[in-house]
Amino acid sequence: MGYDISDHCSIDTRYGTMHDIDNLLAGLRQGNMKLVMDLVRAWFKESRSSLDNDKRDWYIWRKPRYDVTGSRQPPNNWASIFGGMHRNLAMDENPAVVQEVEKVMRFWLGKGVVGFRMNVINLISTVLGLPDAPVTVQGQRCQPAYMHYACGPWLNEYLRRLRTILDEYNAFAIGEMPWAKNEEQVLNAVQAERKELNMIFQFDIPSGQFDRQDWGLTALKNIIDDLFLENHDQARLVSRFASNEPQHRAYPAKMLATFVALQSGTLFTYQGQELGFANVPKEWSSDTHAGFSTTTPWKRVNEDYPISNAQAQTTNSESIFSYWRGLLKLRKLKPHVFVYGNFESLGRSYPDVFCYRRARGQTRAVVVLNFSEKHMEWIIPEPLSAEDVQGATIAQRCTKNWD
Repeated sequence: MGYDISDHCSIDTRYGTMHDIDNLLAGLRQGNMKLVMDLVRAWFKESRSSLDNDKRDWYIWRKPRYDVTGSRQPPNNWASIFGGMHRNLAMDENPAVVQEVEKVMRFWLGKGVVGFRMNVINLISTVLGLPDAPVTVQGQRCQPAYMHYACGPWLNEYLRRLRTILDEYNAFAIGEMPWAKNEEQVLNAVQAERKELNMIFQFDIPSGQFDRQDWGLTALKNIIDDLFLENHDQARLVSRFASNEPQHRAYPAKMLATFVALQSGTLFTYQGQELGFANVPKEWSSDTHAGFSTTTPWKRVNEDYPISNAQAQTTNSESIFSYWRGLLKLRKLKPHVFVYGNFESLGRSYPDVFCYRRARGQTRAVVVLNFSEKHMEWIIPEPLSAEDVQGATIAQRCTKNWD
């Protein structure tokens, strides 16, 4: 369970069989869809189980230090992302680790998977010597040490090696890259001619796990980078940026959908985001416990589940789900603008209004979003004209007229 996978090339019997995967892949091909799998780290429990385990050197182990009293202390002060001490896969020190990762990739690509989401991929290379991190959190033994293991010295070499395998299968990779704040680090990973990653996830917007965001819209305007606002590590979008209250969910969910769906690049949505779900179990139907379970789930269902569930939304033309369908249709109808067009943020000084323009050739679209809970008076910012905004209004209206 969790991230310590015991066997990357088989299926845990609690969740199914390899035959189920084969059927899934066959069904996806029939529906003209494709499957991208998660590629995460493994083998830690084996590595720590004994000194003579054959995977002992698949992680970096160091002897303890001793303080002035003779008490054992960790070898350095690196904090783990999830608490405690940090642990590193030994890709820098053991070629067998890299070879095993390549073997796992070939196994799934051979089955028909078209690529991988690579978990925190920029943390696979570590600076030599494992030096202590600077003390930035007073009174805490373990300190943030990402400057020593994020975007390490051999990261790009490893990415190019993995890319050669992907290219053999015409597959792609998107990598999680936390702490990639330097523009050069990002460009090195995704520039086409370097043949490393196809795209990356950054975490400037979906940061602060499970916390409500208190920074304002002006800060958001300065960190637009990814076409995703929600994932498995974060609280639900409307819970973090807006309100869990049923009467307030539809508007912000549709507004945030517009915000992200009409920007450029590849769009990523998390399951339930297209339904405007809050921090609650999956609301499938109006049945008991929202159809999520036959027993009481550990998190309560939202009070509005009888009307906001997936079953009800798919047949309601005014639902959040239907709004998402309209946005996706608009992207398909106008890919030269909404996928490949230029992006320009406008009116950045307005604290509650986000405005951007998409353009390609003579085709332009303007998106104006009210992030507040009240009606706003908004003066058209330069270089927009009244005709630009009228065009945006028409474009937004089109999202409701899907077939």
